[in-house]
Amino acid sequence: MAKFGENVFFNYNHFMNNELELKLINLYLDQNRPMSSREIAEYLGVSEKTTLKYINQLKDDISQNGASLIIKQSVGSYIEINDFYVFDAFMKSLQESDPFKDPQLRNVYILSRLLTSTQYTDVYDMAEELYLSPSSVRNSLRQIEPILKKYDIRLIKSHSTGIKIEGSEKNIRSCLFNECKPKLSLSDILEDTNPSGIDNTVIEKIINSTLKDYDLALGSNGITSLALHVMISINRTETNNIIENDKAVAAPYLHSSMVFFIANTINKKLNELYHVSLPTEELLYLALHLSGKQRSSFHERLQVNVNNKALVFYNKFLRNIYKYSGIDFFNDEELRVSLLNHIVPFLTRYDNNMQIQTTELINVKDQFPFAYDLAMTSLASLCKEYPITAAESSYFTLHIALALEKEKEPEEKVDIGILGTGINNIYQIVTYRLNEHFPNSFNTVTFLDINNLDHTRLLQFPLVLDTTNSGFHKQYPNVIRINKYLNAEELEEVHKALDKCVTNKDFNLLASNHLFYRCHSKNKEDVLLEMTNNIKNSIQLNDNFYDEVMKRENFLSTYYKNGIALSHPLSCCASEDFISIGILDHPIKWDAEHEVSIIFLSSLFYDHTIMPLFIERVSKFAESKEKLDKLQSIQSYEELVDANLFI
Repeated sequence: MAKFGENVFFNYNHFMNNELELKLINLYLDQNRPMSSREIAEYLGVSEKTTLKYINQLKDDISQNGASLIIKQSVGSYIEINDFYVFDAFMKSLQESDPFKDPQLRNVYILSRLLTSTQYTDVYDMAEELYLSPSSVRNSLRQIEPILKKYDIRLIKSHSTGIKIEGSEKNIRSCLFNECKPKLSLSDILEDTNPSGIDNTVIEKIINSTLKDYDLALGSNGITSLALHVMISINRTETNNIIENDKAVAAPYLHSSMVFFIANTINKKLNELYHVSLPTEELLYLALHLSGKQRSSFHERLQVNVNNKALVFYNKFLRNIYKYSGIDFFNDEELRVSLLNHIVPFLTRYDNNMQIQTTELINVKDQFPFAYDLAMTSLASLCKEYPITAAESSYFTLHIALALEKEKEPEEKVDIGILGTGINNIYQIVTYRLNEHFPNSFNTVTFLDINNLDHTRLLQFPLVLDTTNSGFHKQYPNVIRINKYLNAEELEEVHKALDKCVTNKDFNLLASNHLFYRCHSKNKEDVLLEMTNNIKNSIQLNDNFYDEVMKRENFLSTYYKNGIALSHPLSCCASEDFISIGILDHPIKWDAEHEVSIIFLSSLFYDHTIMPLFIERVSKFAESKEKLDKLQSIQSYEELVDANLFI
């Protein structure tokens, strides 16, 4: 197996420059005879050593695409076409795309080459290897340096020996997995040539079966990542390049932990199959990564050793939720167990900057926006060293969403009045129809005789259904004119009215005429400052209000969906609850992937009943393109109220 750092991660066949490959193929086809490596080197203008590498790469590439590269000792090499149509399609594909024309992929490649090498690399050799100019390589290095600094890794430059990187093993692997692996598939990262005959899929099966034996589970991405770490460890062992004095694996608890025992079990199975035995230092590093990736198969009991740090994190997490929302989860034993099962490995991942990058739960915030907001607001004050990934946040969101679902109260019921003339069968028919279509919506249904009616009584009911021709529906907004059989249109009208009674109550709960703005700023920071300054004209805000809003923004994007952002401060910085609405003249960039044109900037720390109501209303509103378009065209608060968009 190649020495660690010398082509271990990259399958160069995938990244051979297409222009070079075409040039080499055309040379073979034009000459139509065996050619020596010296001839090819002179034609390409590279060294004979580099030429031999190109020939081997080309041999592997065309063998799967309708041709063979025949190499005869002391004679030379030539191309023999076996399937013209397949080979022709391959040639066209080379002409259509060149991976190294993409600067981002080129940077990832060079970054990975440096991260996986312990030796100096000459810039000119790398330029020749990639078939690029030395200036292009140097430009990539300038773009890579800030990335390395994020992980406390230095780029060492020497005019005589070249370039290399220096940093701790933990930081190098974090950089490799966070910056390089997400952009490349595992097949791109693992090299084909493997003298030890170790099959990566077999390693994955060994890991998976071992974890099942110990009632632990990893997602497919976690198993794939751990298999890659095993491959690194095997390579280090075979090349006598063992980890030394790494603080990441010096923690005494690892030696006696269950994850170390599991890593050793995996090692024994590898030894039986491939006769490869990993030293203790490498097993400790695998244990560290396993500790950071483990996920309990069962949540009804603790599957991890809970240390004091995890308990403190758990308590602060729930306390932050209580301060923000007034919701007390401390007595939820099931949540305590499931959260601690998650928090223990999460803290290992977080402390070592190896967070989960992808998950099947990535859209959980769209399904549970209130739970997502609670989780993110709480985590923002707990996770200050690194930004938390969207994948990590989704797991906390799911735990809180499940807990909220258990705590969910029955829908609020209302009292309803039926206006008629004398107690008769109309009352019975209407009541029957209401119970049929809205069985859980009413506390009481009261008959109101129009011949003996104090008109002020109409105002005592959130909703009155008028079966007479009184005309009260024109005078009172809570009165609806119906016939005794409640046809489909009237049932829909009653449904909307009930929705307004139960969840909207009064739009003044959500916003007011001095908290609706048309905004003109052109970036996120400016528009939030613009809205903050506008709010100050009506509501007393603390001096740190804007800073607290930006702390939340900088922790993880408040983008919700369909061009909507839900912004708020991390702590109570206002004299009263409010929800302001900002409509932008033009969409602005909110995060790396999304643009925003509607902003809800709120502060809801006093009346905790408003927040879930507000987020529920926005989530329903966001599903309607018609309502989204309508809101963007509205010019005033009065228009907003009349539009009934949040019903």
